[in-house]
Amino acid sequence: HLSLRRQRQMCIRDRYRTFKDIRKGSKLDFRIGVTPSLGRVFVPRLMELCYDQHPRISLLFSQNFHEQLLTDVLDGNLDFSFTKKQVNSQNFETVPLYKEPVRLIGSAEEIKKLSKPITLDQIAHLPLVLDGRDEDLEMLILRELTKINTKLSDVIKVQSIQLRKNYIANHSRFALAPSALFHSEIISGSFDSILMPIPASVSYTHLRAHETREDRGW
Repeated sequence: HLSLRRQRQMCIRDRYRTFKDIRKGSKLDFRIGVTPSLGRVFVPRLMELCYDQHPRISLLFSQNFHEQLLTDVLDGNLDFSFTKKQVNSQNFETVPLYKEPVRLIGSAEEIKKLSKPITLDQIAHLPLVLDGRDEDLEMLILRELTKINTKLSDVIKVQSIQLRKNYIANHSRFALAPSALFHSEIISGSFDSILMPIPASVSYTHLRAHETREDRGW
């Protein structure tokens, strides 16, 4: 398609200009949107690699949930975003990156008490602590529970990740989330996880392909 081909040509041209400027010594900022789970395990490593290999590039991270990250990249507030939401536009490039499975997270002691593999019906009757802001994950879980004609019986919604950790560690509650969100606790052995019997969601990276440096006022 001619218009699509044109967009890709513009994208290649703009990327060439950007990296050509980097070679000339220009300093550039890239605005990147990440989810809370990626923020814990992906961002520190990416910043380290970027500083070592591309010291003229500054990475500016914005953490939010999928819907807002998509809005921010569409509105021009981000150059890249990592989100489960696809973009249907020729002005953007969307690349599937990886599948992020949802896991049942609990204290190592409580996880040991559960049968494995665990069923959705068992999960529905566990005491849970969820992040009420993550509407996509909640809808995914509810949709799967509807298929077996059941629903969650004991749920607390807490926005603070520290409070959720406290409920897991000290109040025998479980979280439903990507394991990366509790990466440090799982690595230390204080928390453990079980794979949820629901489909893993595909995460995409979205690149604003049509904009030039002049458009951004650089």
